[in-house]
Amino acid sequence: MEKTDKKNNIKNLIISILIFTVIVFTAIIFSELFFGSREYSPSKLKNGKSNHQPKMMYSPKTTELEVYKIDEESSNSDSTFASDSNSGIQFYCKYNGIRHDFILDLPENTKDAPLILMLPGYGNSAESFRNTIQIHKEAVSRGYAVAYINGAKNPDDKTMAIGWRWDSTGKQHAKKNAKNSIHTENDTAFLIDIAYYLSDEYSFNKKRLFAVGFSNGGFMIHTLAMQASDVFCAYASLAGKMSGNIWNIRNKKNDLNFLQVTGEKDDVVPKNSDGTARHAKAPAIEDVMHYWAESSGLKTEATESIGNGSSLIKYSDTHRKKKVWHLIVKDGRHSWPVKNINGIDTNQLLLDFFDSAE
Repeated sequence: MEKTDKKNNIKNLIISILIFTVIVFTAIIFSELFFGSREYSPSKLKNGKSNHQPKMMYSPKTTELEVYKIDEESSNSDSTFASDSNSGIQFYCKYNGIRHDFILDLPENTKDAPLILMLPGYGNSAESFRNTIQIHKEAVSRGYAVAYINGAKNPDDKTMAIGWRWDSTGKQHAKKNAKNSIHTENDTAFLIDIAYYLSDEYSFNKKRLFAVGFSNGGFMIHTLAMQASDVFCAYASLAGKMSGNIWNIRNKKNDLNFLQVTGEKDDVVPKNSDGTARHAKAPAIEDVMHYWAESSGLKTEATESIGNGSSLIKYSDTHRKKKVWHLIVKDGRHSWPVKNINGIDTNQLLLDFFDSAE
């Protein structure tokens, strides 16, 4: 009798172990199928009433990029967007633990559509930049997708204003902010990854990627062009300058399309024309544009008058398809030129430049 009981106990134990094993493996498979892997858990977005975890759209194993779509249910106080904003598709993302938000406007057909990344100036948000510039309105009608992207908070600025780390040489410098956390400086890598992510997600044409920046965003465009000249089809910097650090390690050769817009009286961008470059750490913008042209093999220089007395310098070469333009805005300051003041439709100029870029 005792032997029978022992056999039954062993049998029941084996059955219990097998059942437990099946339950564990089923739970693991279910978790992988419905939740996927996470490199880290992002903070939940809140809507003021309850916590809501939006669906994570992208988390590649090779980088720490996490992208979330912000919908009405997940619209919250943590988002940098206005709660009543209903235009464009709003996203929240983290890259190497650094927070970014962006707004995406799509054309009717996204397959093989070109994409423009729009980088606002220091302290300016993607939403306010979009509301002010509104390049997406004409761009979408031409078949472009447009993404307005927030920079990251600056731990060295007490106001924690958002901006671009345009002075980084791409060596993954690390800083410790006030909270003693590591702050990685590599916005070039982030912009490349977000451009490729959006291209994969919406079937955009990776050979037709463009980047535009104003002020601090324009500074970043020069850095991006130096460090990722083979990624974007064309670059446009408005009221931007190149970092002295980037200038000192500039490429000997390039092969790119670049448009620079400089105000004649811009007191932020160093210039030879007014002598401000003599005491600046950054190079004169005239030297920078000559460099972009010469290093891209463009030997011909022609100047035409546009708008209210502004000068458009065009560098080209009969044997090359690339082009470099430098628009010097008559009496322009550190601002985005507009039709009713400068006689220039800047948005149309940008899109025409991109349309013909190869």
